[in-house]
Amino acid sequence: MTADKFLELTRKGEDTRIEYKTCTEEISESLYESVCSFLNHSGGQILVGVQNDGTIQGVNSDKVEQLRTDIGRADYPTVEQLY
Repeated sequence: MTADKFLELTRKGEDTRIEYKTCTEEISESLYESVCSFLNHSGGQILVGVQNDGTIQGVNSDKVEQLRTDIGRADYPTVEQLY
């Protein structure tokens, strides 16, 4: 995603296909919930490091690679673990 596109999406506001997450140090449970929701519907985009009002907070630059890794290898609970 280009920087211009990112800025455009922060100005647009959240909706059924755009979600903001502040996650500055680690991936939050709500981010995983949003991923699952988008996967079960029509998809969408999650902007990490953005507050609910669209303010860009950013992420800890020392944690960027770890955040990417954590998102890519999420350990989702099995049905048995949920019930």
